[in-house]
Order: sequence, then C-alpha cells, then structure tokens
Amino acid sequence: MRALKLTITPEQHLALLAGRRSADRDFTERYLYVLLNAKGLSTYQIAELLIRDVRVVRHWLKAYDQQGLEALHSIKGAGGRPRTLRDQAQEQLEQLLTGSPKDVGLHASHWTRALLAKACENRLGRPVSVDTVHRVLHANGWRYIRSRKVVPEHAPDAAEKKAADRRVARNS
Repeated sequence: MRALKLTITPEQHLALLAGRRSADRDFTERYLYVLLNAKGLSTYQIAELLIRDVRVVRHWLKAYDQQGLEALHSIKGAGGRPRTLRDQAQEQLEQLLTGSPKDVGLHASHWTRALLAKACENRLGRPVSVDTVHRVLHANGWRYIRSRKVVPEHAPDAAEKKAADRRVARNS
C-alpha cells in the first residue's frame, strides 16, 4: 500500500485548526490525523502516537483526500459491530420503568440495574448486561440512584423488639 501524504493549503490548515476546537472529540481527532499527516508523519506514526489502529487513521486520511473537510463529518466510522441489543433494550426499559418490579413478577419494591437487566433478558429472550442497561439509561438522560434503606415510621424501636422477642421465647 502506498504511503498517503496529504498537502493542505493555508486556508485548509486554518479550517482544520478551527475544527480542532470543536466539542466533538471524534471530529477533533480526525482533524488531528490530517494535520499530523500534512506535517510529514506517516499513517503508522500517527496511529502509534495517538494509540489508534492504523486502519482507522488510514480510513480518515483517505476520506479527507478524496472528499475534503466535509468527509470528516459526513462519513460514518470505519466499522465495528453494529448495535443489536441497545435499541431493543431501550424499548423494554421504557416499558419497565413505568411500573414496579412487582408488575413483572419480581419480588422487589424498587428497580436496580441488575433487576432491569434480568427483566429485559426475560422479555427479549437473550442476555442483557448491567452495563447495557447503564448505557441505555445514561444515553436517555435517565439517572439511576440507589434507594436508601430508611426505617419506616411504624417500625418498632429496639425496646419493642426486645419485648416481642421475649414474648416469643416465653411462648416457645
């Protein structure tokens, strides 16, 4: 494979520098690939420097070479396994979160991420990890806060418990 050596104009250089100040980390890194290559670094050197796979760096450099700056925004990533479960899990979580665990036959009063994963797994018929549940909750702006153990107002105090224990012991 021939080495890819990009040359950029001063205007392109300024546009790439401006793009580096973008809020999206993926785009800023793509701009950096082009800037480093234009300074003379090879695809392999850039990949090693940024701890990226050389194929990813090459993909974005080729895209820029063929289509210009817009390619760094418009082309999807270089690949990877497509999401298969997250969208299905999201639908299930939306339905589950409208009720309580008791509604789906679980013996709990509050949802935990593990219970949500188990309920999704039961509904989808395939494993759903706690991490997947966490990512879906986070992606939708939902927050999981562990419930605190609070003593109910009607709970007996320590003296009442001891008295009840003594009664039970006497009756045994």
